[in-house]
Amino acid sequence: MPYTTLSDVFAADRTASYDVIQSYMDTDPVTQTPFFESGLIVSNPIIEEAAASGTGIAELPYWAAIDASVEPNYSNDIYEDVAVPRKIGTGSLKARNCHLNEGFGSMDLVTDLTGRDPLQRVASRLDNYWRQEAELRIVATLKGLLNDAVAEGNGMVHEAALADGVTSDGVLSTQETMGDAFGALAGAVLNSAGFFKLRREGLAQEYREDGVLQRTVSGLPAIVNDTAMTLNGSPVVTLMGPGAFGYGMANPRIPLEYEREAARGNGGGTETLWTRRNMIVHPLGYDFTSTAITGNGTETVARGAGWADLANAANWERKADRKQVPIAFLTVSAT
Repeated sequence: MPYTTLSDVFAADRTASYDVIQSYMDTDPVTQTPFFESGLIVSNPIIEEAAASGTGIAELPYWAAIDASVEPNYSNDIYEDVAVPRKIGTGSLKARNCHLNEGFGSMDLVTDLTGRDPLQRVASRLDNYWRQEAELRIVATLKGLLNDAVAEGNGMVHEAALADGVTSDGVLSTQETMGDAFGALAGAVLNSAGFFKLRREGLAQEYREDGVLQRTVSGLPAIVNDTAMTLNGSPVVTLMGPGAFGYGMANPRIPLEYEREAARGNGGGTETLWTRRNMIVHPLGYDFTSTAITGNGTETVARGAGWADLANAANWERKADRKQVPIAFLTVSAT
């Protein structure tokens, strides 16, 4: 069977090949993930601008909520009475901008030539890679928020008894952690083992609507992802609201690069395609403190937050009121 390698792809015109692959790639492949399509993750122009910058720590400004507990003025006809306007507060959240890259060797990207455009095939694989990377960073962040919530006891977790496990009552109690803002929780994230357990108990459903597969948990749209969390040997059900995460992705100066090293392989040569993206995925109402940054463990000096860093409770600090953070966790006790 005939195959094409990276050298075949780039042999004729390297610049033109870059342009063609980039034209095939999605400008933002993450928009094709269930997290994004559900509205739980939303793109944000401020975050996109921060991702495009060279900064490692991004400051994300926001308007503070207006305190409605302060009684308003009552109009009258007394000239001497002068109303004093209140200020609307502002603040900022700290986020970590990660400058990500990955290299793929020739045999990782070879493709048969039977009716397929090799450049398009390479582009689709790179798009799929960045989609998966974004989902892994979202799930790692959720782990960090759960670890922080358990450590701080900040009211975001309902822990069910081991004898009860995950039940409809548990899901309701998890929604209840939001108080009267429980309606902000509009989706569930869990792994397939948890989803099928809930299906057997009648709490989860799967059906097709207009030819599209739909999944729900306790009436909420569900994202089933096997990288989703477990704790104490049981699935964790994460409930989230629209816009629970802000997101931005940008291309660095050289987003795609082909490298051939002739001396490698004792002169046989090696070839690598490098893909690069800047990415920020950040939960509403939190600071990323960057207390412990280890990257992926291979760097001499770690500059980017790795999956373990995102899952580390020490790196997260909730700045917003409980009701302003549309995230809640259902866990099961170990005993």
